Amino acid sequence: MVKDGEMRIPTWDLTAIYPGVDSPEYAASVATLVKHIEDLETLLTAVEALKPGDVDAVTLAFDRMIGLFNEALGLARHNRWYLQAHVSGDTRDLAAQACMSELGAVRSRRSLAEKRFVAWLSQLDVEALIAASSAARDHAFLLRQAQVAATYQMDQPQEALAAALQESGGTAWSRLQDVLASQIMVAIEMPDGETIHVPMGETTVYSINPDRDVRRRAYEGKQKAWQLWREPFAAAINGVKGEHVTLARARGWNSILEESLFQNRQLRCPARRFPS
Repeated sequence: MVKDGEMRIPTWDLTAIYPGVDSPEYAASVATLVKHIEDLETLLTAVEALKPGDVDAVTLAFDRMIGLFNEALGLARHNRWYLQAHVSGDTRDLAAQACMSELGAVRSRRSLAEKRFVAWLSQLDVEALIAASSAARDHAFLLRQAQVAATYQMDQPQEALAAALQESGGTAWSRLQDVLASQIMVAIEMPDGETIHVPMGETTVYSINPDRDVRRRAYEGKQKAWQLWREPFAAAINGVKGEHVTLARARGWNSILEESLFQNRQLRCPARRFPS
C-alpha cells in the first residue's frame, strides 16, 4: 500500500543462485549456454550430412546431441527462472530486464537448433534408433512426437526468420503486458472514506476480504484501472496471438487449439479449423 507517496517493493533473495545479474558468475553461465548451442549447431551441420541408414554413426551423433540439448535446456530454464524472479519482484529492474532480453535471443537460437534437430529426426528410422540407443529409449515418446512435429515445420530459412522475429514480436508484446500489469496502481475507496492506492497484484487481499462492501469497492477500483490501460493491453494481446495464429497457419496446423493440444500430447482431440 502507498503512503506519503512512497512504496516499498518486496524482492527475492537470489544470491544463493548468482550474486547478481551483473555478476561474473551469471555472465559465465550465459557463456556456457552459448557454447552448448554452438556445439549443437556444429554437430547438427555434421549429422545433416550423414546417411540416415548409417545406424552406428546416427546413434553416436544422437547420444551426443541429446546430452547437449538437455544441458542447454536445463541451463536456459535455470537462468530464465532466475531473471523472472528478479523482474517479477521489480519490473523496473533495468539490469534484469536487459539480461532477460539478452537471454531471449540466446533461447531463440537454441529453439532454432531444436527445429533443425526435429527436421533431422524426421529423416531417420526412429524405431531403429530407439532399439540401438539407451538414450533414445529414455526419450522414446518425445522422439515419436518429434516425427509428427516435423510435419508441422516451415523450411529452415523461414523457421530461422520466425525465431529471430519472435523476440521483437510476440515475446516483446508479452513482456510489455507483464510490465504494465505489474505497475498499474489501483485506487480503492474504503468504507471509512480513505482512498488507498495499491499495485494491481496486491488487490487480491481486498478482493477476498470478508466484508462484501470492501470486495465491491476493490472490484470497482480494479475495473477503473484496467479501463485506463485497455488500449495497450488490447494491442499486446493482438500482438501475441496474432503472431501465434500466423505461424500456426504457416506451419500447417488447423488451429492454434490443435497445436496446443498436440504440445500437451492430445493431438487426436477435435479442434476448430482456421477460417479459409
